[in-house]
Amino acid sequence: MLEAFVFAYLGLTFFTYEAFDWSWQLFLTEVFVIFVGRFIGTIGLVYTIGLCGHKKQVNLNEMIFIWFAGMIRGAIAFGLVLKIDDSYPNRNVIVTTSLALVIFTTLLFGTLMPLISRVLFKNNKEKTLYEMEYEKLEKTMNAEVERKSSVN
Repeated sequence: MLEAFVFAYLGLTFFTYEAFDWSWQLFLTEVFVIFVGRFIGTIGLVYTIGLCGHKKQVNLNEMIFIWFAGMIRGAIAFGLVLKIDDSYPNRNVIVTTSLALVIFTTLLFGTLMPLISRVLFKNNKEKTLYEMEYEKLEKTMNAEVERKSSVN
């Protein structure tokens, strides 16, 4: 429920800005930094630790999934940007570009998570946690729709 509130706040914030001063160059740079930084922070570190003799406990597909899931930026990133002092030059550009990045990564990477999960784990006969949670949510929603339609 708290996540829903946070994303509702982000959505409302997006539409409250009167002037959208933002930079495509900053946006693309942020996306590039997210891709490279997350890759180094997950796959790169696991292989580096492996060079030191530590046994790998996750396979490559799982590491790719972790890498992909971690590219979703959210409320913390936006909250940190809002803490920038108002006197800082180009603050509005940074804030609106970061808000666009949060919305972009949430929609793109969040939407692609089930597809990436199926592609990476297609040989796995067991359902993923996401699929199980989605089925529970779907059953709950269908039951609620049935209940409300029978009342009317």
